[in-house]
Amino acid sequence: MLSATFRRYYGEHRGVKVKIKDKTRELGELAVGINKKGKFVTVSSKVKHRAIVGVTGAGKTTLAQTLKEVDYARGRKVVEIEPSLEAKCEGIFMNLPNDDPEMIKVLKNEFDLEPKPIRTIAYTPNTPQYQKFVEKYPEAEKFFKPIKLTEDELLNLIPKILPSGPVERLLLTAYLQDAGSLEELKDVLEGEDVPGYMKATAQKILYIANLNLISDEGYSLREVLSGDYISIITFAFVDDPLDRFVCSLIYLSAIYETWKDMPHDRILSFFVADANLFAPSRSKDLLDSLSRYQTRARAQLQIYARISRAQHLAWTLDFQSWQDIDEVVKEQMTERFFKRSWSEEIAKMLGIEPHELRRLGKSYAYFHNMLTCQKIMVRPPMSRKAREGQFTPVDFVKEFRRFEKYEDTFDIV
Repeated sequence: MLSATFRRYYGEHRGVKVKIKDKTRELGELAVGINKKGKFVTVSSKVKHRAIVGVTGAGKTTLAQTLKEVDYARGRKVVEIEPSLEAKCEGIFMNLPNDDPEMIKVLKNEFDLEPKPIRTIAYTPNTPQYQKFVEKYPEAEKFFKPIKLTEDELLNLIPKILPSGPVERLLLTAYLQDAGSLEELKDVLEGEDVPGYMKATAQKILYIANLNLISDEGYSLREVLSGDYISIITFAFVDDPLDRFVCSLIYLSAIYETWKDMPHDRILSFFVADANLFAPSRSKDLLDSLSRYQTRARAQLQIYARISRAQHLAWTLDFQSWQDIDEVVKEQMTERFFKRSWSEEIAKMLGIEPHELRRLGKSYAYFHNMLTCQKIMVRPPMSRKAREGQFTPVDFVKEFRRFEKYEDTFDIV
């Protein structure tokens, strides 16, 4: 018979008598959840792209955290770009063990797991805000580290992320061969023999040059992607929301371009939160000041989603509505998790009544892998999920200080 904890979480199946099979620590750690028959549910070990869909507050972030733990336990390299507009830095809380009493019960009773921290490092552009932060909170340097992006690397990325037409990009690539720096490239583009429409391109490049991305100090992307820990790319130390989006677009491209040139002895699991900003299908997600950058991001993600499997790179994208994401990108997502949603299209796809989808609790998801569809109780993360309102680096430092003082029974490297 199901345990009381499981019945409480799986109320609509109360009274169903099943036996939980293969209940071992190893399988529990690799499970993304458990179905109504009491069997562990896992995601594919192959390179497959995933989508996590649901309204705000439906538990997308918690599910994504469990998936990160599963991928990490399998030996994948896990990297995440957190929400680019909101400057959230929630993933860093994974350095602490889960302390939610209900989640801990489910971990122990249903998955035979104990809460534990997962080593996670947040990387950030080496901005003045970041430098002030680690000066004020020196213990944070172990968790927040600067990322190094050279001027040559940024120059190579510009044709991929800059909003422009094909002719403009062709000319830009040619001009790049004559420029050894962003300043030289701007000067070239402002020359008398350059077409007038390239003057606007010069201003875009000047804007990118002022984003504080170039740094010779810190960790290279190759080092970030080689480390045996979960890497979070955070823009919490970039002040302006629009700047944060452009920075995240640059790093989205930079991570892919760096990974494809590295040896592929393992899979890169690349998590992107609020992915509808990068591949919008509807005008409501096109922001006035960013629409051209978003259109460029969508074109890049369309290509990356199609060809990433050959590079051993699997995307996990989360977004709020099934209609939000570009169709070309969406079609590549062959493992799909649906949380609470108002979408009748999703309900029809899953073969359920719309009210079942609207009432879905935070602990559940429908898992559709193009072969079967089943409702699961999501395995709680073993590491700590940031509480409501805890999303800034300072929030983490305060929680870590409290943990060190009162609960330091875990070895945090």
